[in-house]
Amino acid sequence: MAAKDRKDRAGNSVLIKLNQAGTFTETCLATEVVLGVADAGRVKRFLDARGDTGVVLSELATVGYRRLTRRSTT
Repeated sequence: MAAKDRKDRAGNSVLIKLNQAGTFTETCLATEVVLGVADAGRVKRFLDARGDTGVVLSELATVGYRRLTRRSTT
């Protein structure tokens, strides 16, 4: 779960279905976002390719996670 403060982020496992490359990439990026180590440019390129950049950044902003939002819109 993404949250504003790192201490409030949650996740203790990741299940990856390796026969779907998009799923693997998406899972890796989501994990990096939750851990706070995501490269904003890489995440934005992935979301742009999927066509849902605005939706995802909006959802992150609603939970107070703005680090990616600020960096990826420049």
